[in-house]
Amino acid sequence: MSMNVIIGIAACVVVFIVVYIKMTIDEKKGENSIEKQKINAIVKNIVPDGETCTVCYGTREDFSIGGGGRMITTTTEYSYYGIGFRPGELYLVPLAFEGDEISYFEPKCFSKENLRKVEVKNGRIILQDADENTLTLFVTASNTKDDKYHPVNIQQQEETEAFFEFAHKLMDEINT
Repeated sequence: MSMNVIIGIAACVVVFIVVYIKMTIDEKKGENSIEKQKINAIVKNIVPDGETCTVCYGTREDFSIGGGGRMITTTTEYSYYGIGFRPGELYLVPLAFEGDEISYFEPKCFSKENLRKVEVKNGRIILQDADENTLTLFVTASNTKDDKYHPVNIQQQEETEAFFEFAHKLMDEINT
């Protein structure tokens, strides 16, 4: 084995170890992170009877393809939500991140009165309202600060399981 191959393998091992350590630290920080606490407080305070909601964090990615001629461009826009849910009601609170500050906007309630269709699959819920507007929302158990598009360290295994149990019940209620 040449020296270059050995150095290459050693470099890959070091990079793997550094990445693994960073992921482990981020996951540990996310178990009861400041971001998780702030989002819980926001949802519980802004949603009507918010104290009765289970809270989790979710994201939306809007992917678009554009351009003309020989030029093709792709754009991905990220949206972030504090999610409050209880039987029959789903509240989405849009969030914005600026450094360590989290700001929020008016929540939107989804229920039997304004939903036309709900689909749950592969870690996401797809909501279609009465006007046939569609919103796809991702809720994952592990969220780490990977880059500027993933701004939080939040671990939410129990909340994610509760959310998808709720989402399946909502889907059954709306689609039947």
